[in-house]
Formats: sequence, structure tokens, C-alpha cells
Amino acid sequence: MGMNLDMDSNIWFCTYGFGLTKFDGKKYTYYNKDNGTIDNHFFDVETDKFGNLWFASGNNGIIKYNGKTFSKIKTSSGEEIPKRILTIYKDSKNNLWFGTNSRGVYLYDGTNVKQFGKEIGLYAKDIMTFCEDNENNIWIGTINEGLFKYNGKNVTKINTNIEKVYYRTIINRKGTLWMGTGSNGVFKITKENGKYVFKQFQKIDGLSSDNIYLLFSDTEGNLWCGSEKGVDKLIFNKNNELIDIKNYTKNEGFIGIETNINAALEDKNGDI
Repeated sequence: MGMNLDMDSNIWFCTYGFGLTKFDGKKYTYYNKDNGTIDNHFFDVETDKFGNLWFASGNNGIIKYNGKTFSKIKTSSGEEIPKRILTIYKDSKNNLWFGTNSRGVYLYDGTNVKQFGKEIGLYAKDIMTFCEDNENNIWIGTINEGLFKYNGKNVTKINTNIEKVYYRTIINRKGTLWMGTGSNGVFKITKENGKYVFKQFQKIDGLSSDNIYLLFSDTEGNLWCGSEKGVDKLIFNKNNELIDIKNYTKNEGFIGIETNINAALEDKNGDI
């Protein structure tokens, strides 16, 4: 599940069933319901501009940690937030976007938490991923409900010509969006003559699987692609053209084989 660095460069790991783990570079500290986490099932973690940690839980909605205590979050009007939160994304304005498994999108703007989107036509219920492009649009990927783009005022459903897609992850790599799906592999998204073009990469192109769990871009510009069959490294030339795909499985020492959603991180030393 998700992992992230806090403001002190500690790495926080989410687990699904065993709470949270913090690694300070030397030792691991474990947090669970017995010492205050409220839940033991977590999908994702993100920091806010104040240094608080926000967690996407499996049974208790959004949970915030201020460095001392964990607290369950409600909306600013006091409404309960759905129990199951699948993802958290921080945009360039430090807003936090939360994708739920039943009631769409929630947004934290640094002051308030509120449900987002219905007033401008976003009715999707199951939200899996967010990503900001270089024009500050927020892309929203859903589970079989389509792909959407929010331009700061309006929401538009993007025509991908693909039926019933599980949009599991979207990332921005050097200004180009890459999208991982549950059964259709990876798509590179470009804009040509005012229209979005989706170039597909699948197992026949060198990926280990078409069932993509995660995408991650490292500081060297490589794109890492995780699936249930290992990790693939997509390598680009100086013109940002894909030139090779290297597979990492048990033969290369990746003994875990199956990756997980939101579960890739590069630390301060450049280790992934």
C-alpha cells in the first residue's frame, strides 16, 4: 500500500491489516489500533503544508496524524466521510484530493474538508487516482466510470475509446501523463491538434503484465511499472522516447513479485 516521506524524512508505510510503520533510517516504529491509529487498514498517506500526515483508511475514512495523536476527520459541516478511502493526492497548491470507494471526491484546501464535484457534474462514485498536468488540470481516474479532467472551473469526461476501464494510476513524467489500467496495460497521453491521443503499451510490447498496480517516475527519468508479475523499468532517450523495457522478476532478485497500489517511493538517497 501507500508510502511517503514526512517533513523529517521518515518513511511511512501503509499496510492492509497491520496498521502503519515508520522508518527513521535506523529503526522501525509500529502503529496500530492498540496505540491509536483508529484503523489497521490503510491504502495511502500524504503530508499537508503544515507537516501533518493524512491517511486513507479502509474502514474509518480519512485519518490525520499531527505528530502526537491520530484523529478521524469529518467534513467542515460535520458530515461523516465514507469509510473506505482509496487514494490521496497533493496538488501544486497543496490541496489534498481524496478518492472514495462510494461517494466520489473529497477535497482539503488547507482549511476545510468538503465533498467535491457534484455541483459541476462529477458524479463518479469510485475514485482511484488523481494527477495534475503541466496546465494545472486535475485528472481523475475511476473504477469503470470513466476518466475526467478538472480545469479549475469545469469537469470534462475524456473520451478514451476504451470501454469499462479500471484507471488505477496516473502520473506526470516530465510533462507527459502516463496512465496504468487494471487490464489494458499502460497509456501515454499526448495532445495533438487540440485532442488527447492515447498510445497503448501492453504485454506484447514488453510489459510483464497488462494488470498495472502502480506507476512511478524516478529522478533519473525512468518510469517504473508495477504489476502482479513484478516490476518493469521503462527507459527513455534524451528526446523522451521510450527505447527499452527491462523486467524485474524473481530471476532478477525481486522475490516479492506482486506489487501494490500507491506503493513506490524514492528516498533522499535516491533508493527506490
